[in-house]
Amino acid sequence: MNQTQKSYNACLEIARSSGSNFYRAFEFLRPDRRQAMTALYAFSRLADDATDNTPNPNSWDLQKWIQWLDSLDAETDFCPRLASIQQALADSVERFNIPRDLLHQILLGVDQDTNPWEVFGYKDLQAYMDRVASAVGLCCMAIWSNAGSPQVGTRAYRMGIHCGHAFQLTNILRDLVEDAQRGRMYLATEDLRRFGFERNQLIESLAINDPSIKAQRIQKSGNLPELMRIYTQRAAACYASGWGIYDAIDTDSKRMFSMIWNTYYQIFQKIQQNPWTPIHKRPSLSVFQKTKLYASHAFTPWFRRQASRSTIKTFDAKVQIQDTPHVAVVGGGLAGIRSAMHLAKHGCQVWLLESRNRLGGRVGSFSDSNSPQVVDYCQHVGMRCCHELVRWIQEIGQEDLWQEESTLWFRSNSGRRFSANAWPLPAPFHLSGLLLNWPDLKLVDRATIAWGLIQLIRTSPTKHFQELSAKDWLKNHRQTPNAINCFWNTILVSALGEQLDRITMGSVHKVIIDGFAATKDAFHLLVPKKSLSELVDQSSREQLEKQGVRIVQGKTVLGLTQNQNARWSLQIKSTAEPSIDLPDFDALVLAVPWHRLGDLLERNSTSLPEAHKSLIHEVKNLESAPITGVHTWWSKPWFSDPHAILINRLCQWIFPGPQDKLDPQNSNHNEHYYQIVISGSRDLPKGNSDEILRMVEADLQEAFPELRNSGAQMLRGKVVTDPQSVFSVQSGHQNARVESGLMGDQGLFLAGDWTATGWPATMEGALRSGSISASDVLLYVGRPADVCIEER
Repeated sequence: MNQTQKSYNACLEIARSSGSNFYRAFEFLRPDRRQAMTALYAFSRLADDATDNTPNPNSWDLQKWIQWLDSLDAETDFCPRLASIQQALADSVERFNIPRDLLHQILLGVDQDTNPWEVFGYKDLQAYMDRVASAVGLCCMAIWSNAGSPQVGTRAYRMGIHCGHAFQLTNILRDLVEDAQRGRMYLATEDLRRFGFERNQLIESLAINDPSIKAQRIQKSGNLPELMRIYTQRAAACYASGWGIYDAIDTDSKRMFSMIWNTYYQIFQKIQQNPWTPIHKRPSLSVFQKTKLYASHAFTPWFRRQASRSTIKTFDAKVQIQDTPHVAVVGGGLAGIRSAMHLAKHGCQVWLLESRNRLGGRVGSFSDSNSPQVVDYCQHVGMRCCHELVRWIQEIGQEDLWQEESTLWFRSNSGRRFSANAWPLPAPFHLSGLLLNWPDLKLVDRATIAWGLIQLIRTSPTKHFQELSAKDWLKNHRQTPNAINCFWNTILVSALGEQLDRITMGSVHKVIIDGFAATKDAFHLLVPKKSLSELVDQSSREQLEKQGVRIVQGKTVLGLTQNQNARWSLQIKSTAEPSIDLPDFDALVLAVPWHRLGDLLERNSTSLPEAHKSLIHEVKNLESAPITGVHTWWSKPWFSDPHAILINRLCQWIFPGPQDKLDPQNSNHNEHYYQIVISGSRDLPKGNSDEILRMVEADLQEAFPELRNSGAQMLRGKVVTDPQSVFSVQSGHQNARVESGLMGDQGLFLAGDWTATGWPATMEGALRSGSISASDVLLYVGRPADVCIEER
């Protein structure tokens, strides 16, 4: 046995004795790569042990280690254990062209831990993780791929950096208590303060041995779940990007990488699911979990399923990002608000610009001139399946201000009142009662509807399927005219804001499957108890200002300019004084309506690629669908249900005002307010409010016997129609729903319910687009974080 092989054997012994989860993964590599990995691992292990386990930390000497590393080919008497691995490491560095500067970075990272230091900003933490984790990963990539270590700035290089960050963030979160007991804290001070913590105080709290006292101290100091969520969001994005390494390495290396990635990821998931997990007990994998993971990589069919993951996009940022990224969000609707909130939480300095003097966009209210009442322009409701909306309500502390209604109330065409609840059956059978009790249907209608629902549930929403006409699909699947008019039309028109003959099957599938069939509570309504101006404008403003977002109202953005440093400046027109000086921005989020986007970008002096110009032209010409809110005031209360869905009538929904909802029989006020919603209202008389009010009153008189019997008179009414309320979900509209990061390489991002969210034009779609755009911006500015509530 020659000296080099003896040296490799010494490396192997160090790897075996370490008790590492990854030693077994080396077996998946071909022999020469396996040897190189043991040499790299032994070097990293010995360097780490030199600072962690030595009784005298002052014995660590960085310069001696660097000198040893630079003279691998020469004999040295420095540290006997290092001498034993020297020839193996030298052979591996030469054979696989491992960059020595990366090995230097590993030593610098180890050296950083020899003395207590404070991580002030997240950028400081990223620099540390580059040394202790990403440098190791890039060295591994040199071994795993014939292409060698990736060049700085390439996509593969960024994936290597992100993968190292993912693993190290998992280590940091897993070892919070252990590090605190050593007087260490790797979470950035800027993040700690944002969530109410002081660094030294948190270290003291985490180091307490008694679990209950520890938890109490932490809860009194700040918001640990939100702090942990910020870091798990960052780790999640880094995991998604880092998985891209799988496609950048050679076939025989894929199993090892996948096993390492999945080992870390499964530990991370334990922390992600419960942020208190590492506080109570250091998360780890059980023997069974480790065995199962190894088997899934050793057995080829299982491994193929294990390896079927998707990666996130990357952006080729041309701007040199400063320590604190500066981002402007243009548009203060739900999408812009959501994007700004996420960006601020992740340490960006955010400016939110809105041309109006209020936030919320189309989600707003007006003051009734004849009463002190504040009335929503149009009634907005959510559903339990709207997970982003539910999260937003929770984050701004509005759980008590939205009423969850588990019963749906209906009026048949003939005026019969009925309600529907979920049956105690697994989804989708929980909706059986809805179909059986639906009025105005014959047995044949119910049978064809059941058949159609089964076919819809069984259908995979391919691109071709999504573009099919809903009306044609329903006819081709044996739906009777009465079933279409009474059942399908009632659900789809009100949910999608468009007439049935203009709706495509992609939107139908989303409404029926996610909105009704997915879970037993998916169809539950979320109805605001207070005006939207209070729930959105006032509450969002308070949250944004608390997070440090600078809100600029009454300023219309006229154009955008990108300078030679790839930063953006805005040209604005003031509708309110005083004027304001804005800085240049590293990134922009355009959270404006689709019909404004084209005009805004056409004024942009930066030339866009022809492909982008074509898509923006399609967006600009996306057809709108109107929704009408009819506000009525009556002499007597006559409607006592929380809401009503009207079947096959002009009026589609009716809602009582907040006061009448709380006390329907209240006689202390002279007027009683009810709002009627008519979606896809393009056939209503244009510009003739009196005629619309007469039509609505006549329709209500026919549908509600209690109105006829009460003697109530409509005292007055107001018709509010937004001709561009939502985009039309007709054939071809999906082509105009562009990705948020379409122009991401230029630092320009899009948000709005019209972007590619997978959802119709709803509050949920708007909020999702805000989260998607924020994730894209954070990736662009070098702070990757997946702030979306679920996989896109």
